Amino acid sequence: MDLYLIRHGDAAGVAGAYLSGNDDPPLTPQGRRQAEYAGERLSGMGFAALYCGALLRNIETAEIIARRTGLRPVMIPGLFEISGNIAAWTPEEARTRFPIIQEAAPWPPLQRDRIETRAEAEVRAKAVCDWLVKEHAGQDARIGVVSHGHFMGLMLGCLLEMNSSDYNRFSAGNCCLHWMEVTPERAKLRAANDQEHIPHGERT
Repeated sequence: MDLYLIRHGDAAGVAGAYLSGNDDPPLTPQGRRQAEYAGERLSGMGFAALYCGALLRNIETAEIIARRTGLRPVMIPGLFEISGNIAAWTPEEARTRFPIIQEAAPWPPLQRDRIETRAEAEVRAKAVCDWLVKEHAGQDARIGVVSHGHFMGLMLGCLLEMNSSDYNRFSAGNCCLHWMEVTPERAKLRAANDQEHIPHGERT
């Protein structure tokens, strides 16, 4: 599969904040425009599936992209920013407010009574990656996953079989694309932090 990790649009107070997952603000007006640019770029690329995570800025970004691509997002309940288990939405909560979300990937119940550690987030990132590979890696298809900047770094590290680290190795502007070719045997990073679809004055 061709896997595109798409960071959410700009949201107040979280653009560069680390461990900001337990804040759950909506997209800013600029963030909504960024999502429109991303949706416009993705709309002609023939995506087979679109996934989204469980924080509001992620869901809103996926909703905007979905309207451009004609895809109804599937929610991955375990996909949220590092530490964001307390603020993460359940699939039922998300579908009530965002009917465009068609279903949710199977996932254990979220633990919402404490902030997770980075090590726990790495385990969760591997679980998300393993699930995506199991679902799609043998297919010749483009798959979009709307995610979060720091968590996307964990996902890339997992797919590339990199050692754990206590910092984020990959820059990620709002609504950027990380493009990977993924098979059951290997993963190859083809583009990172691609923001060509966003005008320079709109990038954050």
